[in-house]
Amino acid sequence: MNRALVAAPYACIAAPLLALAIAGAPLGHDLFFEVARVAAYSHAWQDAQFPPYWGGDLYAGWGSPIFLFYGHVYLMVAAALSELASGYVLGSVLALACVSCFGVWAMQRAGFQSVPRESAALAGRVAAYVFLLNPYVLGDALLRNANAEYTALCALPLAVSGVVLCANGERSGTLPLAGGLALVFSAHLLSSGLACALLALLVSCLLPATAKRRSFLVCVGSGLGLALLLSAFSWLPVVLYGPSLRTQDLITGKFDYAQHFVPWRELVNLVAHAHVEHLFVEHEEPFATTPMDAARNDYAFLTKLFNGNTSAETKR
Repeated sequence: MNRALVAAPYACIAAPLLALAIAGAPLGHDLFFEVARVAAYSHAWQDAQFPPYWGGDLYAGWGSPIFLFYGHVYLMVAAALSELASGYVLGSVLALACVSCFGVWAMQRAGFQSVPRESAALAGRVAAYVFLLNPYVLGDALLRNANAEYTALCALPLAVSGVVLCANGERSGTLPLAGGLALVFSAHLLSSGLACALLALLVSCLLPATAKRRSFLVCVGSGLGLALLLSAFSWLPVVLYGPSLRTQDLITGKFDYAQHFVPWRELVNLVAHAHVEHLFVEHEEPFATTPMDAARNDYAFLTKLFNGNTSAETKR
């Protein structure tokens, strides 16, 4: 019975993802972007990039230094599993399952150490259920396909457990704190600020009740310093190369987004004339057609419109 209870959180979070590996990946917002990044990360490994920094196949072969700024942890796991599974989509879903199981273990560890021993096991399981089955985290994995952020959220409880250990006077808490924070920093840089803010709030709440405050702060500071050292390969390029990015060039020339849209009134007239119900493919309801049918209508309409414009220019 006890073994079944221990395995229950893992089964609850991993079983749906394993089912998706058989039935097909969730068609969320960024699915194709994530799969393309996993493929590019795998190709970068094949090009002897350790750690990867350049996605040579992205942007129609022009390439991108995306891995200097995008998190490595999820892509690393997904790329490795994709090689074993002989498929990037399957490898990506299996990576989500592995990350989720790690999140269950980390959250159980944090819950176990935050309450008295007699109720620690139950608290750990409840914490895992509440954390990993809440709508925001599930939305990251299944709707938004924000896999890097999801990975960072699953790693954060390990850092929380380290802070609790430090507050209890155990210097060994430095290691889980450093490991959890290093994973967060390496998984998703934008989540690093939130993670540090939450841990700072936790430290401020635990500090008044801590007997050895100076030792507690030294332990936390050591964990933070070690985390920065372990994850330097992910955040140091942002510090070094971030100022050289010319964001103004993203909206000039042929990439000027203002020139990619026809006037609103003209767009409405075109859609009404072509009887297209859903011009740009999203997943909002209600629509009479399915997203795939809508996509086919959109493609046929835009192809007809493009060919018509090309023919008119040829006649001129």
